[in-house]
Amino acid sequence: MNIKEKQIFQMRQFRNTVLAGTDWTQLSDNGLTDEKREEWKGFRQVLRDYMKDITVDNVDYEEEHIDWGEEPSP
Repeated sequence: MNIKEKQIFQMRQFRNTVLAGTDWTQLSDNGLTDEKREEWKGFRQVLRDYMKDITVDNVDYEEEHIDWGEEPSP
């Protein structure tokens, strides 16, 4: 695995950690309004979509350059 592939792997791991930390927002008994649940759903989709365009040719794993979007408030 070269450095760029390692960067993509690290980004994906971080993204997966963030996604797992927001799983609770999609449970029916989480106490969120339907509107808030939809906001979280959109945020989670941004996280998923972000990685689909990352390749070894365009990866930039500097944390300040990654725009995951803004996490909704609970």
